[in-house]
This record gives sequence, structure tokens and C-alpha cells, in this order.
Amino acid sequence: MNQRIFRKKNCLITGSTGGLGKELAIQFASSGCNVFLTGRNQKKLDKLKKYLVNKYKIKIFTKTADLTSTEDINLLIKTVRKNFSNVDILVNCAGIFPVKLMQDTTINEFDECFNINIRAPFLLSREFSIDMIERKWGRIINIGSSSAYQGFRETSLYCASKHALLGFSRSIYEELREHNVRTFCISPGP
Repeated sequence: MNQRIFRKKNCLITGSTGGLGKELAIQFASSGCNVFLTGRNQKKLDKLKKYLVNKYKIKIFTKTADLTSTEDINLLIKTVRKNFSNVDILVNCAGIFPVKLMQDTTINEFDECFNINIRAPFLLSREFSIDMIERKWGRIINIGSSSAYQGFRETSLYCASKHALLGFSRSIYEELREHNVRTFCISPGP
């Protein structure tokens, strides 16, 4: 892969304090990409930022955000826009994995799972694709799951939310590709 295309691009990564999000942040930073990191844990964000600042010569910003909250998402968008003139790459990596029988699942747990796993990617993609369309270049990377393709016992919420993310990704791929905005849905397995 030609990593030079990422040099000096601006990238927002949700869920950047988790295992996959952290590794993606390191990869984008090592490619010369300016990175905006978000997650729920400020200490982990600070530690990752310090590591990346010491290792790479890029701009790095952080902001904690609860992606179940519309207010937090709007504040995140405002903060990203304050620090970056535009977003070239959006990585929707934040996610939760509830393990519970459907009969034991509450509506609050349903809302939390769908808010984080599909609503937040929708809101952030809708917002930052504006920049990408205007600049005729962009990448949206949604981190899905192999669970989007099949169901498993006690994971009905997770599987449904990741299936929704897959469908969303396929749809916006069709909507945005004429603007040189590519959408990917990466579906890692266990």
C-alpha cells in the first residue's frame, strides 16, 4: 500500500483507545497523517497522544466523547472542526459488544448498542463527508464484524447493529464514489 497518500491528511478515529483503534492510530500516524483521537478514557487518550507525539512529527488532538450522546457527538464535531480545517479520513472504530439473550435485553441496552455501533457512524459520516465531497477526496472506514454476515446465540443486538453498519457502508459507497470518496467496511473475525 502506498502510504504516502496519507501524508498530511487529517484523520478522525473513534474508539481510538481500544486495541484496534489504537493500532489504527499508530498506523495512520506512522504514515504522516494528522490524527484526532476520541474515546471514553482521557488517561488512555493522553498516553496514546504522548506516544504518537514523541514518535511522529504530526498534529495530534484528543477529545473524550460518549457516542451514545447527541450532545457529545455535536461537541466532538465542533472540536474537530476547530482543530482541523477538514477531515479527509474518518475511521468509525468505536463499538460495544453486548452478550445477552434477546429476552433479557432491555430497550436501554438496545439504544446504547445501536447509538454507538450505527448512529454515531451515521452522524459522523454525514458531517465529514461534506469536506470529502468538497475536496473530491475522502475515505470512510467503518469497522464492522464478521458477525454482520451471520447470527450467534446471545449476540442479537451486536449482530444486528453490525449488519446495519454493513448495509450503511454499502449504501454510502454508492452515494459518495462519484466524488472520489471511498467507503470501506472492514469485518474482522474473532
